[in-house]
Amino acid sequence: MKLSMFAARILLVGSLFLTMPAMAGGTWTQVTNLPPGGFFGHMHLLTDGTVISEQGTQFALTQGPKWWLLKPDNLGHYTNVTWTNTPSMSFQREDFASQVLQNGKLMVAGGEVGNGGGSSEIYDPVSNTWTTVTIPAAWLNLSPGNG
Repeated sequence: MKLSMFAARILLVGSLFLTMPAMAGGTWTQVTNLPPGGFFGHMHLLTDGTVISEQGTQFALTQGPKWWLLKPDNLGHYTNVTWTNTPSMSFQREDFASQVLQNGKLMVAGGEVGNGGGSSEIYDPVSNTWTTVTIPAAWLNLSPGNG
């Protein structure tokens, strides 16, 4: 099957685009309003566009139990919006695991410092609540041969 000269040129030009590096556009803009109590540590972008950040400072022995929320305005901008607090978690924790779940909730677990080491909590941005989740005791026994 012979390609026409036009089709060959189209394929050649198309292949050049495949080899070009992808470039991301956009610029950084400084947020005008910082949270009044400071933030340090974990920060996540939730699935609804809200930014959630652990409240604390670099010099605190433990972080939390409060978190800050930054919700974009109706145009999706974060520049001139204000931070609000979530209700408090049940535990304080530092150096812990955290993950935004597929359902848009934030799960935090464990912690090296604080009283939340053997616990987990889930933040629900719709109800603005934290719920303690029980971790099976067997998961907490990380001695050799069990981890």
